[in-house]
Amino acid sequence: STSVEQQAYSTPAPLAYLASRAAGIDATTTVYEPTAGNGILLMETNPKNAVVNELNGARAAVLRAQGFKVTQFDASKPGTARSAGKVDAVIANPPFGTVKEADGTTTRRFDMKDVQPGYETAEIDHAIALRSLGAMKDDGRAVLILGSVAKTAASEQARSDAYHGKAKREFFKVLYDNYKVSDHYTVSGDLYAKQGAAWPVDTIVIRGRGKSSLPLPAVAPPR
Repeated sequence: STSVEQQAYSTPAPLAYLASRAAGIDATTTVYEPTAGNGILLMETNPKNAVVNELNGARAAVLRAQGFKVTQFDASKPGTARSAGKVDAVIANPPFGTVKEADGTTTRRFDMKDVQPGYETAEIDHAIALRSLGAMKDDGRAVLILGSVAKTAASEQARSDAYHGKAKREFFKVLYDNYKVSDHYTVSGDLYAKQGAAWPVDTIVIRGRGKSSLPLPAVAPPR
């Protein structure tokens, strides 16, 4: 019930392992994880080399029991990645989708002027991803696991149209213009099914800062 309320579903172990491998993480890698949960994405990380953030108190306690030093910031807010300094790798699977303000009726908006002037979003994973990448070294690596398009968008044209929606179009334009996305693929949400969620996810692999040479996903939908 806590996972549902906070939109925070633990990363399935097989996907977490692939993400760790793609990020090139080993015992010597300095790592920033902005929404660490119970720590599955940090399976290959030496706790001494990790900057770990987790808002939920129970999960933060689990991380501390594993030897991690944990901060408890809201990773969607500006400046939260500064505590990490500059690290070799950023790895994250943040909660995704829109969230309600405290009044429960209006949708929360994230002003991203600290990342890209004039850009704002209602998608919490987009806000957390872009702000967390601020901790990555210029030649660093990152792997982001973010909400994909609905699995009902099955054809290439339907997927292209879905990625052309305003929120995803604007986010990926900012991401691809500023970070060298080297791979981007969609994973079935079936691994999450036992947790009560089965939405597909996108795995995005980044190799340093700069403009990506890959076409935007609205042009060439991820495999």
